[in-house]
Order: sequence, then structure tokens, then C-alpha cells
Amino acid sequence: MDNVAKQQLIEQLKPVVNEPEFDSIFSALTSDISGPERFKLKAELRRLARPCRRAIDLRKRVDGHCRPYKHKGFVHYMDEVAIRIFEAGLEQYRGIYTEDTYEQVHNAENNFRIIAQRERTRALAAAKRRADSEQTALIAEEAEAEQPAKAAHLEVPYFTFGRYFHRKEERMNFSVQVMLKSTKGQNIEAMTTNISVSGMRVKVSPDYQFNIGEEVGVRFTGLAQEFTFDPNFIVPYRVVGAELIKDFVYLRLLRDVEFVSAEFDAFLVRFINGYKRRYKVNIDNTYGAIVTKGHEQFYFPRMSGVPLYFQREEKRMFASMALETENNIAVLDDWLNEDNQNQVPSLFTGKRLSRFLHELKENPGGIARTLFYTFQVLRQGKVSFYAATDFELAQDDDLKRVFLAYASRTNSFKVYSFSFSRLDVSKAWLPVTLPQDILDREKHLQRPPAPDVMRQLNGLTHVGLMTDITPAAERYQHYKCEREELVAIKPFAVSRKIPAPLQRVTYSFVNFRAESRFGYRTRVRVRHGDHALLGTSRDISTMGMQVDLEEPVSLKAGDFIELDLIQLTKRAQGFDLTHLRYELMHISKDKTTLHLRADVKVQNHQGRAYISEMIKNNQDEVLATRQSGTLHGLQLCLRNLYSHSMMSMPLYLNRPKGGEFGLGMLGMSPLNQPLKELCLGLANEFEHASLRPLMDDKQLQHQIRARWQKLDEKSRPQIIEMYVFMRYYKTGIQVERRYRSQFKSASFEHAFIKNALEQGCLMMLRLHISRTGKPDIAFIANEFKYVNLYAAHKAQQLEKDLWSVVGLVDVVDCTTELMNRLPMSKNAREQQAQRLDDFLAQL
Repeated sequence: MDNVAKQQLIEQLKPVVNEPEFDSIFSALTSDISGPERFKLKAELRRLARPCRRAIDLRKRVDGHCRPYKHKGFVHYMDEVAIRIFEAGLEQYRGIYTEDTYEQVHNAENNFRIIAQRERTRALAAAKRRADSEQTALIAEEAEAEQPAKAAHLEVPYFTFGRYFHRKEERMNFSVQVMLKSTKGQNIEAMTTNISVSGMRVKVSPDYQFNIGEEVGVRFTGLAQEFTFDPNFIVPYRVVGAELIKDFVYLRLLRDVEFVSAEFDAFLVRFINGYKRRYKVNIDNTYGAIVTKGHEQFYFPRMSGVPLYFQREEKRMFASMALETENNIAVLDDWLNEDNQNQVPSLFTGKRLSRFLHELKENPGGIARTLFYTFQVLRQGKVSFYAATDFELAQDDDLKRVFLAYASRTNSFKVYSFSFSRLDVSKAWLPVTLPQDILDREKHLQRPPAPDVMRQLNGLTHVGLMTDITPAAERYQHYKCEREELVAIKPFAVSRKIPAPLQRVTYSFVNFRAESRFGYRTRVRVRHGDHALLGTSRDISTMGMQVDLEEPVSLKAGDFIELDLIQLTKRAQGFDLTHLRYELMHISKDKTTLHLRADVKVQNHQGRAYISEMIKNNQDEVLATRQSGTLHGLQLCLRNLYSHSMMSMPLYLNRPKGGEFGLGMLGMSPLNQPLKELCLGLANEFEHASLRPLMDDKQLQHQIRARWQKLDEKSRPQIIEMYVFMRYYKTGIQVERRYRSQFKSASFEHAFIKNALEQGCLMMLRLHISRTGKPDIAFIANEFKYVNLYAAHKAQQLEKDLWSVVGLVDVVDCTTELMNRLPMSKNAREQQAQRLDDFLAQL
């Protein structure tokens, strides 16, 4: 029996191992297995089900906050992931804490040992691919299509959002000989690269194999030659990480917590303090934290999706807060009703949230995803919203046809990608990544959130990301319906009852100047000739507004109309808000949505004057809530929480002073994502990510740079849509990308999609290109000062690197939206999804 089949059988038998009928079930399921193998299998099952008496302590071993957890007299220290595994084990084994549960807890995905093993496996696989890789042919769009020239494979270093660590004590760069004694009794020569009181990093020959978690004894033979030190004194350590770099294996060793020697500790403290100026303190963790935090600060004001924070109150769960930025403000403004209340929370019904929670339970550490298809209807001054998820529409093909046929023909049709994941409120505080002994002395450097801020965060359990990925409506025009079928849409009306008001928390404050346009609903009357029609504004500014009418109007761009601000007139003392002259700049196809600009020839335009006054003095409560708070309060906490549940993938664009436009780093989510797996799996260089699915040198200049040059810091993002085709071809991996702008016609695009779906797997991506602002050096000042103290040259280079960041590309996966709109059966979509999963699993 192979290992996979054996493991599947073990998982199948675990739930019944303590049941009276276990022997009969075991005999029935293992009848075709030899006697010795059956004996071993039963022994393994009995071992896994054996009660465990070992306490669990995951502090400093996992990427998560550990807290005390009491169970039958034992106090365990576990994070939320481990607690879920532990409690699932208790349920599986009828309340017994078993060896199986102990092992599962220590093999969780966020365990540093597992992370290191995965990195090492990926590095070895990348090295093998580097040796075996060969060029493969690209598929054609059509037979006569011109093949693009092959370009260099771009790779960039990457960082993981929210991942920064601080050490318990300072670690010094120092090389000295040590002797390792393995569990097999081997004496192995090694050389330290850095050392601290509780740990060290050593390099050894790759001829020796060490397992994560393995215990080793260390003799300090080199120090014994220079100091009064017993060369036979053995200190127990445990291997917590291993990396293969060039010709050596680098082991990270952590001293056994049960080993106590005040004399040895005192020696190391004196040694490090006496020599750290000479040999330099190892500042790698602080340096890495600065890189991560600095790049995060560029991203958050420019992110296109809206982070939504979900709160639990007894049995209720609802979206209570949104993190608003310059780029995502339009998503939130689209959901204002006629009373300027935001109806986004009404999207998340109990049934929908239950499905997300179930999906997360099946996939711990992952992301639950869906699509929202939405549109609005304006009747008698009231705005009605309609929304359906891809899962809901997939249950009935006729319902899907009717809903998308009608929705895609409205001016308000939107498609939103929504991702949902857990959050850990303990991550709201962003600690300074300096050694703990320094923080103990400099207590002012640690600034936990104020109690009133923590009260606002109380009850937050999950975070979602809502991103507008609406394609051209024409792509849905193959869906058609009859008027009498529209009654089927009625159940998808979004409830007008809002579970709780949505608090919009602004990150990088929106500056409401005269030119700013923001979502705002107010009743208006449009006059043209002898006609007068009622409508509602969708957004306003001092220079103009967008108005939705309840009936079509016979107007064209360039016409002038008169506007009455019906509701605002009631409170606008000293202003006449009737017969205001506006120019029509654009009108929708169905003649119901008007884009208006105040007539520039009117010297004292009452509408411009009043709206300017209203914004300046925050006369409306909606405006007041949009500018509340400080960066070091709630905004910063929400930013920190989302960074640990990041659900996008930004690529940073650089242009050093006097240098060329190019690529910087890639920001990765700490969660599992197909695009992340693809970029890491295709990489050849260690600690790099491949951009093979996104671009080559030529496309960087012609597609990315060309759009970046059209932007300034206040511009809306430029958007590029692209396809990525992937398959294993002969002995290599074939990856081909196509930007939609490269297709000569729609028929070429359809041919490419058809070929890709038949021959391999296909992804669709949207690239949101933005310019960035200046680096926020003040945000990382304490850590920057520490790095400058011990490595001034590194600090100077890091500052140059941060100042060279000029833009970013926010990469959004739109594959599900593509598959849902294509005329494919449900079975064909599932096969394509499985094919993509299989491809990623082989990387």
C-alpha cells in the first residue's frame, strides 16, 4: 500500500477507533491488505488515539498570538489556529486529547517549522527546474496570429504583509567554530554566522541532514580556544529552521527552554555587549520589518478594494466598519440610499455569512470567495438595490440568465469580487521590532491602542475585501430575457433594513477641496424647455454632479438644463437653489443618468457657492463622519488587522533618482491564494517571485509604464485586463499571457480563450496601476534609527529604495467572473477549476 492510500485509510478510520465496532469496520476496510501491514496500520491508529499527557506551548513557534488554554488540569499556550485544531480533535475523539491532536497542532500551516520546510522544498524544486527547464512553444491565438518574441523571465524579491518579528535579545554577527552532536551520535563541524543568548544560526555541509524540531548538542570549541571556557560543555538546542543557500545548509537553532545556566547566560551577555560594536549586531529582522512596513504604507492609501470588518454580537454578525481610501471610495459611495445611509451591510445576509463561515471551517487559514452581481433602480426618489451571488445564480440556469440579462442592461450594473477571512484582534497593535531588552528600557516606544479604540475593535472576528471588477456590460449581452420573466429577480432585492450603520474609517484622509466629488444623495428637479423631471443626485462636487432620473429625457451632450436642489433648498438660508444652470457633459445610453457641470459662464453660481460652503463647514453629518479620527487611532489598527489578512497582491514600481523605470518588490498575502502559489512556484531564485504570469521587459515598458506616465498622485487607477494560460508541456511549464489590448479583434480574443480552456487552464487578472506618494519615514523612525546605528550603509540604501518607489500595480484575480460569464456548463467550470488546482499543486 502506498503512503497516500495508507494516509487516506487512516483518516477514514480515525473517527471510529474508540468505537466498540472498530474491529469489524477495520476488518472490512482492510480485507485486501497483508497481515503485517494490517498489524502496523492498527498499531498506528491505536497510537494516534492514545491519550496525550504533553502540554502544548507554541509561543515563538507559530505566526500567531498564543494565549493560555486550560484543559483538564493542563495549561496549553496556543494560537487561534491551534485552538480550532485542538477542539476539533476533542470532538473527533469524544473529548480525549490524543497524540494525533498533538501532532496536528504542531504541523499547522502557520508553524514556523512547517513554513521553513515549505520554503526549503520550494527552493530545491526551483533549483531542479532551473537545471531541467527548456523553452516551450506558445499556443496561437489563431493559425495566422503573430507569435510574440520571447523575453527574459522577470523575478523580483517579495515580502509578506503583516510578517515582522522582533527578537527577545540582540543577536550579533559572529563567526566561530562549534561542534554539533546529532541525535544519531555524529559530531559535525559547523560555523556560526550570528549568535544570541537564546539562539544562533550556523552553516554546515549539505552532506548532513537535519530535521526541523531535531535536538542537537552544541560544543563551543572556537570560544574555548580564546576564553576560559570548557570545550566539552554541551548546550542543548533545537533546529527551528533550515535553508539551502549556495553550497551550505544554514540552520537556525533555538536553545532548549528547559536548559538553565546562569553562568553561561552571563558569559554570552558580556561577550555580546563587549564585541557588538566590533562585529555588528545582526539587524536582519528589524531591516526586514522596515522593508515590509515601508512598502505597506505605500499600498494602503492606493488599494482598490474595500476592507470590511465584521463584528459579532451574540448570534448576530454584520459588517460594522470599512477602511476607506482614495482609490476605493467610489465602491462605498455606490451604496448610498436616498437618506445617504450606506447599504453595504445589508448585502451580507445570515445565509450568505453562514456559507462563508462554513467554507472557512473546511479550509482553515484560507479565504472564502464569491461574486456579487448588483444593480440599482430609482423609483419616486427611492433607491432600490438588487444583488445576487455567483453561488445563488448557479443553482438555477434560467434564474442566472434572467438576472444577468436585466442587470447588465442597466447603467448601474456592477460586479464585485468579495473575499472573506478570519482576523485576530490581537494583531491590531503593530509592535516595534526592536529587541525586547531595548523595549523594556525604552517603554515609550511601545504604544498599544487606547482603551476607547480597543472598545471599537471589540467583537471583530472577520474581514472581507470588496473589489469592483465590473467588465464591459457588452460581455453579458448574450444573456437575454422577456419582461414577464423579471418577477424572478424580486427575491434578490437588498433589504432596506440595515443591520447596523457602516462606520467609514478614512485612511490617508480625503481632502474635500472644491474639486472633490463624493457620493451624496439628494432630491433634484431637472428642467429642460417645458419639461420637468424628478431625479436624485448620485454624487456632487462644487463643479458638478451626477444625477439619476426616473424617466428618460431627450437631451444630448452640450445641452444646458436648469436644476432645482429640492431638499437642500429647505436649509440653504441666503442661497437660491432653484433654476441653477448646468451643462450636460455626458448622458447614458438609456437617457436616465446625466453628468452635469456648473455653467462656467455664470459668475455667481448659487449651486457652486452653497455646495462649497456645505463642504467647508461640514454642515451635513455625512461629511462629518467622513473626516473623523486620527491616523494613530482606529485607522492604524484597522490597517494592521487587514495586513495580516491581506487578500490582494501589489507589485511595486521603482524609478531611482537618475535611474531607469523598473520593478521593485512584490507584496504577498499571508493567506493561501492561487496567484501567490503560481508566482512562488514558478520562481527560480531563492526568496524571489516570478512575474512570468504578469509581464516581461517589453510589456513592462509598453503596457505598465505607458499607463503610469498618464497618472498623477490624485488620478484614479489605470486598469489593464489580461489572460494567463498555463499547462505542463512536454518536460516544461508553459505560461503565456495576453493583455486584452493586444487582441486585434473580439474573434482573436475568443479564439485564445477557447484554445486555452481546451489545452490547459486559464486565469484572468486585472492590473490597477497607481502612482504612489512619498515614503512615510516617520512611521518606521525608531527601527530606522536602530538600523542606522549598526549598519549606516544599509539604512542609507534602504532610504534610497523607499524614495525610489513611484507606483504600484494592484493585481486582482478575476478568473471566477470570467468563468461565470462564459457560456460554459457548471460541470465544465468545475473541471477548469480542478485543472488549475492540479497545475498549482505540481509546482
